[in-house]
Amino acid sequence: MAQRKPISRQGYEKLEEKLKHMKTVAMPRLERALGEARDHGDISDSGEFSAAKEEIWLLEKQIADLEGRLVYAEVVESHQETTDEVTFGAKVTLENIDSKEVGVFRLVGEGETTLHNEAVSVASPLGQALIGRKIGDQFEVKVPAGLLRYEVREISYEA
Repeated sequence: MAQRKPISRQGYEKLEEKLKHMKTVAMPRLERALGEARDHGDISDSGEFSAAKEEIWLLEKQIADLEGRLVYAEVVESHQETTDEVTFGAKVTLENIDSKEVGVFRLVGEGETTLHNEAVSVASPLGQALIGRKIGDQFEVKVPAGLLRYEVREISYEA
């Protein structure tokens, strides 16, 4: 049996919204394109028909993937009363001990990170290293680029 994967309420709702769009907007559009390609006659040599079939196949694969993620998703609320320990949903301020650079990250579920949202997946090396940490804790994270050393400066939770 597959293991449940933590996800924020917001992340779960975004996945549901994306799935709904795929099923109600994208798939009907592709099916119309396939029908139009079929209506143009000989489909044995039709690049248009082949392309539409391939796009439908790719979308069906994406839909199945999203449905699987939603089935095994476990919505975790991040309403914490104390801010002394890092758990799922925490907003954590870290200082890189070597470079003195400070960054703020939110600990989220797999698939909720993007390049622009300053989120860290709980499944990532940094995410795993953060769980259970307290303000003032120093720790190391092994990443492909080497070893990073951090200190936890602040922990907060959004309501």
